[in-house]
Amino acid sequence: MVLQLRHFHSITIATHIPLDELLPTKLNTTNGSNIKNVQAKDTNVQNGAKDSFFSACLLIKDDNKILPEWLAYHYTALPLRNLIVGLDPFSLTSPVPILDKFRELGMHVHVWNESYHFPGEYNNGTSQQHLLEAYEKRQRNFFKQCMKQLKQEKHGWTVFIDTDEYITFNPYRHDEGHAYRCTQKHEESDEKGLAVCNETYVNATIRTRLPNIGSSTISDFLASDDGKGWVDHHMFNKSKSCAVLPRVFFTTRSNITTHNKESAMHLVPEGFDVDEFRTFLYHDHSAWQSVNVGKSMVYAKKYIYDQKMKSPHVVGGKQNCFNGPFVKHDEFPLRVQHYQGSFEEFVRPGYLKKTPVFFEKIRQDWKFAPVGLDSSIEPWLTKFVELVGKEKALEVTLEARRWAFSNDATRFSQQV
Repeated sequence: MVLQLRHFHSITIATHIPLDELLPTKLNTTNGSNIKNVQAKDTNVQNGAKDSFFSACLLIKDDNKILPEWLAYHYTALPLRNLIVGLDPFSLTSPVPILDKFRELGMHVHVWNESYHFPGEYNNGTSQQHLLEAYEKRQRNFFKQCMKQLKQEKHGWTVFIDTDEYITFNPYRHDEGHAYRCTQKHEESDEKGLAVCNETYVNATIRTRLPNIGSSTISDFLASDDGKGWVDHHMFNKSKSCAVLPRVFFTTRSNITTHNKESAMHLVPEGFDVDEFRTFLYHDHSAWQSVNVGKSMVYAKKYIYDQKMKSPHVVGGKQNCFNGPFVKHDEFPLRVQHYQGSFEEFVRPGYLKKTPVFFEKIRQDWKFAPVGLDSSIEPWLTKFVELVGKEKALEVTLEARRWAFSNDATRFSQQV
């Protein structure tokens, strides 16, 4: 079936013209009052039940190809209903046509641009190092302003991740090896001590009784006895508002192509293409025992404003976060799955790190486990179709993605 790219329109973004002059609507960057919001099917945002959904602060720079899946997934899994987008002033493309599709589904989306939220110099030099430092400065400033806004509005859970990262449950797996606390306490040769320690960990951890994506949202879990108990113990009882979640890296090698394509299609609802969803296409990941830099989840109401914001990975610093930046995978009920994606999705003109050389370097540095397969995230799409209907689900995922590839190709070719 050939899908028509209906309802999408092209917006040109030029680097020398302020973005707020080019967006289809003059967006109010403080309260979103000028943003078109179609009547939400889920009225929790409007009714003020701000603990029943998530917010997110998302900095975007030419991410249209991977944005539809990210939005649809987190709309379902968190559920994400309040989104503040920081549109990097050096973007060549606009995400607004895609974001409009999710406004129609009841998501409140606010787009911030450089004229208000990215003050000062953006380019304090021409070297790669100077450009990177300027980008990181914009990112930290955006996170500070976004967190300040959400706290003022008394929002609840908020995530700080990128468009190639997905928050999901972190269930215990028997093939992940001994718990980190056990390997630190016992020598590798102490097999009995390791076994006893690991058995104690397995019997105690809530990771053995986590729900699945699709059967429960992360918000529902955090409101459950297990979720509240974990949050109170690690965060609220210690006057902390931030948890830095572990991050697992997923390889670019497709596992679907190694099997018969028809047998793999049972993973997605009828009419969808498994090749166009990275959450289905890539299963190989870094070792569970890896200790990587994590990403932040913050309870905005309790957040203590951090003027410095030294790290985008530890939002709010030590005064807010009880851990980080390096996080042990086996100590958390939630995790972030970071997908490198395809080469075509990764490489973008004008993006400092998005080069073929860096693409290959990441593959080598991540050191993917050869048998580290995980597909626990996959039920989300079936649930998304149940929530919004098949026609709308196709429109905001596959059709939006194909529009982005076509539109981005035109925009990028003008920059060569």
